[in-house]
Amino acid sequence: MTPLESETVLMNSRSRAPLVRGLVGLLVVITVGTSLPAAPPTITSLAPRAVRPGESVNVTLRGAGLNAAPRLWTSSACSVELAADVKDNGTKANEVTFRVTAPANEPVAIHGLRVSTAGGVSAPVLFAVDDLPSVAQQAGNITRDKAQLLTLPVGVDGQLAALALNYYKFQVTAGQRLSVEVLSRRLGSPLDPMIRLLDANGRELEYSDDVSGLRSDSRLHHVFQQAGQYYVEVRDISYKGGGNHFYRLRVGDFPCVSTTYPMGAKRGTTAELTFAG
Repeated sequence: MTPLESETVLMNSRSRAPLVRGLVGLLVVITVGTSLPAAPPTITSLAPRAVRPGESVNVTLRGAGLNAAPRLWTSSACSVELAADVKDNGTKANEVTFRVTAPANEPVAIHGLRVSTAGGVSAPVLFAVDDLPSVAQQAGNITRDKAQLLTLPVGVDGQLAALALNYYKFQVTAGQRLSVEVLSRRLGSPLDPMIRLLDANGRELEYSDDVSGLRSDSRLHHVFQQAGQYYVEVRDISYKGGGNHFYRLRVGDFPCVSTTYPMGAKRGTTAELTFAG
């Protein structure tokens, strides 16, 4: 390169320097001044997991990104609104509570819930409309002598820790019929439940693991020959557990239907259905 050519390159570099610095400054201003969009909300848990037809209940959802003008969608006919009796409701990123009201004629079923915010829409979680009254699991019911006392009929929202068993006790009269079932896989839980019905001495009367048509959930029906106190034991078949291993235990005199035949009917027509269970 000749001395003249070297001088030309140097002058060109100097003349471009202010332009390059200006572009860098502009890039910095644009980057700093532009905010990232809010992330879509996520739901990691909710409680309770059911509402009774004709009643209202506060349902608390926990997760992330739940504070950007949250609204609740449900596939049921339930009406929903932000719970007005919860302090700072709708302002916390990790928790929001909605008032859910089920119509009196809402049938028992499992429905979807999704939260929408300015950041997007959450993945769906499952929720039940249940005609049984709800109670929460009491801590420490991991041995038979610490079993939680139930007033029947009832639905219990519970959770299993790894290697743990949960116990519930109740009183029956002679000749009383009871159905016992666990909703877990049907509500989106990884829990693979097993239930055992025990007498007052801990002797097994019946047990249930996987029931056909219930997606590995458990269910049994029993007629009690003697009055007294009895127990239900709930566990994961592989003794797995953790925060997401939730379940809903239902105990009462209700039909145990596993399937119907036929599986469907044409809209606007009348069909005869046969139930099995």
